[in-house]
Amino acid sequence: MKNLILLILLFLPLYACSDKSKQEKKEAESTNTNIRHVVVFNLKHELDDPKTAQFLEEGKEILTAIPEVKNFQVFRQVSKKTNFNFCFYMEFADSTAYKTYNDNPEHVKFVKERWETEVSDFMEIDLKNYK
Repeated sequence: MKNLILLILLFLPLYACSDKSKQEKKEAESTNTNIRHVVVFNLKHELDDPKTAQFLEEGKEILTAIPEVKNFQVFRQVSKKTNFNFCFYMEFADSTAYKTYNDNPEHVKFVKERWETEVSDFMEIDLKNYK
């Protein structure tokens, strides 16, 4: 009986490590399917125009209400290396979540009513881990 208990105590940490390793592998595989959606853009409004702040704040409010959107961030350009002033960054679990977001009525409405009328130019990049 003592030997059985000793064996269990010896192999229990190995089993725990095995489960942890499986979990880490699952998380890594999940990360590889994530899509990072990056949109850099300029607005038709001046940088200090209250409409600029309103667009950025309302854009964040509208887009983060879409369940598939994760880790939404708004950035402002700080260097002269690009001609774009702002960036919307968000992540999606996979291509299905990204498509669902694109087809979401609130996203479609935001694009039609706000994006197309207030954005002067933009570049959109959708990224996935290389490996």
